[in-house]
Formats: sequence, structure tokens, C-alpha cells
Amino acid sequence: MVEESGKISRAGDGAESVCAVLDLGSNSFHLLIGRLESGRIVTIDRRKDMVRLAQGLGADGVLSEAVMERALDSLSVFAQRLRNIPRKNVRVVGTNTLRAARNADVFLERAERIIGVPVDVISGQALSTAIWPTDSSRSKKRKACVTKGRPARRRHCFTGAFGSPFSATSF
Repeated sequence: MVEESGKISRAGDGAESVCAVLDLGSNSFHLLIGRLESGRIVTIDRRKDMVRLAQGLGADGVLSEAVMERALDSLSVFAQRLRNIPRKNVRVVGTNTLRAARNADVFLERAERIIGVPVDVISGQALSTAIWPTDSSRSKKRKACVTKGRPARRRHCFTGAFGSPFSATSF
């Protein structure tokens, strides 16, 4: 994992307290990696790639091979950043384009092979343009939020104890 200093830490160096959320949005992919410290999630790495997945969705509802390749290339970079994080502490979500694409299963199978984590295609309520950690100082749960729309009109939070499934809430 890439530390703030740019150094790579090994899985044994507090990896159990590290979690990551990867948002496969229709316009861009966002990665947020954080570490649980004193009950709070501290951001230690983040990346945003403009993949423009929706641009490759044809009128027939099929995602083009060229755009899938561009997105998979981006995921290869993200996979490097995720390699030392326990899989149980990684959540990957897909949004609108992956719900709409008739061949989303083809993309998802290839994506999951690259990143090593299942992609959860989530509802339209969680369609996101931004992702950030939130204060979870009152619990030992990991938590990340996404917003919908500009300006942010609605927040959706994913929470869960380390190593257990996430739950989602909206407000």
C-alpha cells in the first residue's frame, strides 16, 4: 500500500486496519484508501481516473470494447494500490452505466479478475460523483460516503465492521 510518504507498507504492517472503497462511476473511477486510527478513518491514498465509461455505451445498450479496455487499464493501476489490503476490507461498487449495459457481465468478470474483489452494482440512489471518509470515532466500523449530484444533494454511506459486509444508508 502507498503511505502518505509514498512508501509501500507490507500486509503485516497494520493491514488489518486498512480499508478501501473503489467507485466505478459512469464518468470516473475513484479510489479511497484509509486506515483506522484511534477510531477514525484517516485517508492514506486516493486516486481518480476519468474513464468515461458511459461514453462507450451504445444506443443498443452494449458497452464498447475500446471503453472497456480503457476502464480495465485504469483498474490495473488501482489493483496495484490495493494489492496489500486484505480483500475483506475492500469494497468495489459500480453505478449507472454498469446497471444499464447489456454486456456488463463481460466487463464485471474481467474487472473482478484484475482487482480480485467482486463488484457490487448498486442502485441509482448511490450514483456518485465524489467519495470521502467520514468520522467513525464512535465505533470500530469502517465508513465511506458518496454524494449524488452537483451541488451535493444527498449522501449515501456504506458502513460495516472490518471483515464484514457493508450496509448502506441514505440521507
